[in-house]
Amino acid sequence: MAKKRRRRRHVRWGRVFLAFFLCCFLIISAFVATAYYYVDYRSKNDKNIYIAVIGVDGRIEDQEGQRSDTTMLVKISFKTSTVEMISLPRDSLVSIPCEDGEKDKITHAFHYGGKQCVLGSLEGVFEIEKIEKYVVVNFSKLISLVDELGGITLKPSKSFCEYNVKKTQQYCFEKGVSMEMDGEYALAYARHRKSDSDIYRTQRQQEILMAMIAKVKTLELWDAYKFGQKVLAELDTNVSLFDAILDYKMATREEFKLVKTHAEGSDYYYQGVYYYKLDDDWLRGIIKSIKE
Repeated sequence: MAKKRRRRRHVRWGRVFLAFFLCCFLIISAFVATAYYYVDYRSKNDKNIYIAVIGVDGRIEDQEGQRSDTTMLVKISFKTSTVEMISLPRDSLVSIPCEDGEKDKITHAFHYGGKQCVLGSLEGVFEIEKIEKYVVVNFSKLISLVDELGGITLKPSKSFCEYNVKKTQQYCFEKGVSMEMDGEYALAYARHRKSDSDIYRTQRQQEILMAMIAKVKTLELWDAYKFGQKVLAELDTNVSLFDAILDYKMATREEFKLVKTHAEGSDYYYQGVYYYKLDDDWLRGIIKSIKE
């Protein structure tokens, strides 16, 4: 008696691909829906987001023993639709918590206790209960990041010339004249302080950051995502890529505006050492403003 031959089952690849496509579609849809729900929830219910930005010249891995050249508090407010950057000059006289509350320059906070000491100092200055997010960046990395963006557009706020770090090339800037800057130009602009002071240097660093933000706002979401990956790889930060994308999507909405705030104060000498003493009226006003 002849055996029945088994019919070979044919894999219907069309159905397999369709099922795979549907699974991917559902997963992506769920992610997008969750993200937009989260964005909408945060924009309506969350408190302000505070981020400490700390700029250094040395290796960001070796924090203790270094001094920070840049200290900024970034506030993202959904109530007022603003992203505000508040810069403190490196010589600002503040209370240093990791040194038993002793008064010293804000630049020394990083030297004494790294980023956590800087966070504590900023919390004390601005009377903020907790600054949970931080970014430590080596400003020399501006070269690669600005070049990764394809350059930035900026109108210099002052005319001057500045050499690069190796003193092999000089870069000149003309006040009010819009120019395209690559990474080398941007770093020279951000580092200069010989013709004025550290107060104006922090302003120029803010200008660079705002120009970078303006350029990022022109990117498509996928390009912004890839740029975000490269940025986070260069930083010491506890900001996740997911949070960065969500904050980016909210902060780049049309109704959001960028605000630069510079510390106001006066020169102060104690035992022959120079400090920058923050103005009490300015400080009271900014504390009230950032808590709104």
